[in-house]
Amino acid sequence: MNPSSNACSGILPTPPCLAEDVPEKEVLRLLGYPPGHTISCQVQRLNKETRSWYEENGQPWVFARELGLEPSNNEVLLSIQGGGSSVRLQSKRLLERLKESEASSIVLIAITAGDLDPTVRRLFPERPDASYFLDRFGAAVAEHLVGWAHGTLGNVLAKEGKAVLPGMSPGHDGWPLEDQETVFKALALPRPNPLHLLPSQMIAPKNSLLCAFGVTLAGKITEARKIARWPCTDCTLPDCQFRRSK
Repeated sequence: MNPSSNACSGILPTPPCLAEDVPEKEVLRLLGYPPGHTISCQVQRLNKETRSWYEENGQPWVFARELGLEPSNNEVLLSIQGGGSSVRLQSKRLLERLKESEASSIVLIAITAGDLDPTVRRLFPERPDASYFLDRFGAAVAEHLVGWAHGTLGNVLAKEGKAVLPGMSPGHDGWPLEDQETVFKALALPRPNPLHLLPSQMIAPKNSLLCAFGVTLAGKITEARKIARWPCTDCTLPDCQFRRSK
């Protein structure tokens, strides 16, 4: 089936108050603090300092490409427009989610919080606490951008009576990391762009990721909305120290 809207493809302008919008509880979760933990004055200062630095220096980037889905009972087949070719994804879990919700297309997303590594390395010798906080804040920014992209795409597609399923990424539960290269190529990122794929299948710079959102009719995602509200719902990784609290 054909993509539903050209508005779902291209570079997405990131929110102007991104540094301020990232929830503090998510930053603390990625720092390893348990839910409800009372943070010290030092951590409060680092939180304020890091957000201020990122507001002035952060370079977040989000790119989306919507692709059609070809009928298949056994695999996810993405239709590449213009080339007449198909891209196969190996995730049975993604296939189940798309079939259950009768998805008509899929939006691939590339997200990065920007290249923070030079500053992280520069800070580490004299201020290891600030260095680690910035690195974890970058991870929180990337995760926040996934939710922001989900909402942004949802607002666009709502005008067509459609909705966006919760995102999935290669390397997550039920989707082999080996598909990272396939998704990266299918995105056909514009040049220049800030991302590159490493031989390990990881995306550089750090705190960057690829994600896939299914697109379906608005009335088909009752169960999926529960996952969107609490992304850890369908993760089976045991004893995860970063699991979100409900």
